Amino acid sequence: AAAASLKSLKLPTGGYGVIRRGENGGLEVPVWGRRP
Repeated sequence: AAAASLKSLKLPTGGYGVIRRGENGGLEVPVWGRRP
């Protein structure tokens, strides 16, 4: 999981987000869209 720099994924909630590395070295998954 840490090897991926940018990976688009489908969230279980139905939203879309991108996995990226946070400033703390963790993973951030911002969600900017949801599909019904």
